[in-house]
Amino acid sequence: MASWQTHAVCVYLRVTRKKRYRTTEAGLRSMADGIPAAPLPDELHDRTSVAPLAGGELVTVRPVDGIVAGAGAVVYLHGGAFVNGIQPQHWSLIGQLADSTHREVHVARYPLAPEHDVTHAEAFLTALHDRFAPDGPLHVIGDSAGGTLTLLLGQAHVGEGTIAGLTLIAPWLDLSMTNPAVDLVEPHDPWLTRAGMRPIAAHWVAGRDLTDATVSPLYGDLTGLRPRWCSSGRATSAGPTATGWSSWPRRRST
Repeated sequence: MASWQTHAVCVYLRVTRKKRYRTTEAGLRSMADGIPAAPLPDELHDRTSVAPLAGGELVTVRPVDGIVAGAGAVVYLHGGAFVNGIQPQHWSLIGQLADSTHREVHVARYPLAPEHDVTHAEAFLTALHDRFAPDGPLHVIGDSAGGTLTLLLGQAHVGEGTIAGLTLIAPWLDLSMTNPAVDLVEPHDPWLTRAGMRPIAAHWVAGRDLTDATVSPLYGDLTGLRPRWCSSGRATSAGPTATGWSSWPRRRST
């Protein structure tokens, strides 16, 4: 059962954020005026480095004690419906990941809409993979839109041995959002609606069909992927009744 704190957060999001995606017109406005990226928190400043990468940037966060253990990179792709920058809660999670795993966490800040679309994201993901693959298998973590890109990256390099695992947090698996079961869960979504997300999806796919496996990973090959941990999420993104997530097995990554 969800805690009262979770219920409180959902109420807060419905009041403050869902209006940004309630209608098609609102979705268009949200894409034209995305939420800016949150600045790097003070507590991460002294243990962070930044480098450009294929139209985006790579922010590397080290553990607070400076001790880095283990080979292979940990990469994080933030959420934001492909239009919003990284937010304070993402930075908080990233700091916790670095400290608890004693690994550097490489935050992949990919190009966003409306200036960019999936073609630019593909170039960014290729550069990201090529940057870290020579150093050993990487573990990729992504939430929401970042989860979409995480699974697309895993599918693009399946069988190569360059990706050790995937962690998907409420990924947007199906940009067509055509599963009729969404009707049942959308009223309970604290943030998003299909009406608001449709214009964003239409722009992001750059003329491709919304069910093209290169934009909606649910329609791609889901066999042969490395171990993965998956959490269900919002009506338009990842819940088993929303996108057919239950049609493939969920495994906890190692």
